[in-house]
Amino acid sequence: MADQPIPQDTLGAQSAALNVQALLAMQHPELPGAYFVQSWHYPERVDALLDSLADVEVWRSALGVDASGLRAAPMSGRMRLEFETPVGAVTLRVYATGEMPPRLAGLLAEQRHQLEDPAVPPFPGACRGESDGSVLVASARLRSLLAPSQVGGAA
Repeated sequence: MADQPIPQDTLGAQSAALNVQALLAMQHPELPGAYFVQSWHYPERVDALLDSLADVEVWRSALGVDASGLRAAPMSGRMRLEFETPVGAVTLRVYATGEMPPRLAGLLAEQRHQLEDPAVPPFPGACRGESDGSVLVASARLRSLLAPSQVGGAA
């Protein structure tokens, strides 16, 4: 019998996503735990929801993802921080939501008037991202505001 494509709505179609989760656990057992979401609807994608913004930075560093790929989105005094990276044939999206660090909230408040102008980045070291209002976290200064000591994570 010749190799036949696996129908998308089967567990077999999810094998790449399941293998990526096992690979991450074997290669990086020290990473903070994650709530993984994968589905036969999108067998080429795995989402990893983490407990804190600081955990996102730990994962980014461990996976060797360039800091310019971090995206942040303000959410009514909170924020979402995420990145995506290919792992084999799967796209891994790592994200968390949490309280916005006070120093970052201060930077945003200082430049609130600039948010109305789409040509002006919402805070230093960021550039406007997608239509959802997210931004790319590109500067070391900005990333330092997301360090574990600033967001209540482990040092």
